[in-house]
Amino acid sequence: MAASFSLLTLLLATSATFRVCATNKIIHVPGDFETIQAAVDAADDGDEVVVGGGTYIENILIRKQITIRSESGVGKCIIEPMLLYSSVVPTVNISSNHVEINGFTIEGNRYGIGISINNVGGCRIANNVISGFYCGVLLLRSSNNEVVDNTFVGNDFGMSLEGANDNVISNNAFIRGGVHVLDSYNNLIRGNHINGKSLVYLERVSNLLVNEAGQVVAVNCRGITIRGLNLSDIAVGIEFQGTEDSTVERNIIENSSFGIELITSSDIRLANNLLRNNTWGSFSWKPKTSR
Repeated sequence: MAASFSLLTLLLATSATFRVCATNKIIHVPGDFETIQAAVDAADDGDEVVVGGGTYIENILIRKQITIRSESGVGKCIIEPMLLYSSVVPTVNISSNHVEINGFTIEGNRYGIGISINNVGGCRIANNVISGFYCGVLLLRSSNNEVVDNTFVGNDFGMSLEGANDNVISNNAFIRGGVHVLDSYNNLIRGNHINGKSLVYLERVSNLLVNEAGQVVAVNCRGITIRGLNLSDIAVGIEFQGTEDSTVERNIIENSSFGIELITSSDIRLANNLLRNNTWGSFSWKPKTSR
């Protein structure tokens, strides 16, 4: 019995020692691999890919739970898409849970998507500059992700949330673009700015006056009054989704994709607004997925 106990103890101790010693890898680009994609392909769940300074022209597909961060900082580590004119292939395509992208400049050519987060959770996009895309970051059917402390420059849509719930979007700066929300709920969107003004996001709020903002998005609200804003160069100046009995009056909205967008909203009063040079002035619709 004593011998068996000693053998069991030895096996358990050896196993525990092995688990402690087994650590995740740090893979360096270009030290270990010349491209980010090659490093991603070689990584295992939990590994970290550290990317040195330079410009990397590639479209990256991530199917593992890894961190990708720049070694030299956002201004010195640049990712550009290989497929410049593709509206289908994102520059960074995340299809795994628990992926972090940190510290890059991701530059497009007015087409496609910078970072796509598709049907996953637990991902974090932080400290990046994302510029020149049709959509900077797309959250599609994804929940419990974080997009924080990024700068979005010159995208038609800075961020788009589509069927995306329970995400955190905070402390981002948008120069043009802003945020668009479709069939998405319970998201914490706060501390963001667009064109130097506050990006106001409201959800399940009643009886509120908004008279200072760079963009307003109201989801499932009632009794909202938006008055006297001067908005320009954004995806959607004022968006109501599932909002009722509200007023939009005496605002100027120009040079934007949508001046005022009403999604599955009712009893909205529009009065004395100046809408000019927008792709769509005032647009009301109900998506099939709406609830």
